[in-house]
Amino acid sequence: GIVVPQKKKSHIERLFSDFLPDGIPKCFQSVKTPCDEKLEATVAAAVIEVDMETVDPKLKERFQSIVGALNYCVSNTRPDVAYAVGQLCRVLARPTPELLACAERVLCYLYRTRQ
Repeated sequence: GIVVPQKKKSHIERLFSDFLPDGIPKCFQSVKTPCDEKLEATVAAAVIEVDMETVDPKLKERFQSIVGALNYCVSNTRPDVAYAVGQLCRVLARPTPELLACAERVLCYLYRTRQ
């Protein structure tokens, strides 16, 4: 398995508490992968359908913050989430509530597998 250094483990814990202070949402408590098979299609739909001018600024800020933090984890210690994070990076300017949930799922996966 992947060994995560203590410093990176505490970084993941800090990200989790910053972005999901209420803990793992019920919908992600039993997931065992960073994303589901629908992520690629969800991203592709957002690229085509979402108008960047109409995106809720708060949604966009939260999504970009989470994906940026996830991208840092990928490049430093967690290549296992690279595919999911790479897909999410494609829609940084076009987030939807569904894509935000996908980003939160990746964060929950990182937290659950931080050991």
